[in-house]
Amino acid sequence: MVHFRGVLEECLQQEGGPVLACLDLDLKNAFPSFEWDSIEEATKEYLPELQAWTQWAHREAALVHLPGGGTLPVDRGAEQGDPLGSMQCGLVIALTMDKVRKRLERECGEQGGAFADAWFMDDGQVFLKPELVDDFLRVLDEELAKVGATRGIGTDVKSVARLVGPSEAVASFGNSWATERVRATVKLLGNNSTVHVLGVDVG
Repeated sequence: MVHFRGVLEECLQQEGGPVLACLDLDLKNAFPSFEWDSIEEATKEYLPELQAWTQWAHREAALVHLPGGGTLPVDRGAEQGDPLGSMQCGLVIALTMDKVRKRLERECGEQGGAFADAWFMDDGQVFLKPELVDDFLRVLDEELAKVGATRGIGTDVKSVARLVGPSEAVASFGNSWATERVRATVKLLGNNSTVHVLGVDVG
């Protein structure tokens, strides 16, 4: 909330009222994609009491039994069917977003890390100033790649973006924020439009 308050207070000072970019992010197959070393790093950072168990569970690759009768060793995944899978997913995302914020502050100045985010499993919403969207997505995708995850690119992306704020201010804001990177990695919705998030229409 501290980050969000800072973003909002600065936007309120803009002529015509606040304009924010709202990103609805969706990772592709996040649960089976996270590398085990990223799960161990996140567990060590946020839940060290579980570190010994996590290392024991990851001591050797898991064998996945294929329909043809063969097996495939796998050393990644925070599976939804695993009792700890959802927590592991959340821990990796929390650590990833912390790294994103710190990198943006280093690379783009203090305001680079001024975004608010909230997640439910691998679905997140981010609010930030429109001019920061390109850098945010660049750093986010680079950090996601390090843990084995992706939002996708091109026609297979499920992430969406739109501007929100007073109608006149949004209408006069322009589209310069929607760079080539933004257009390639999110679907652009109409500004101030309703979006379907976790089974609910949010406007």
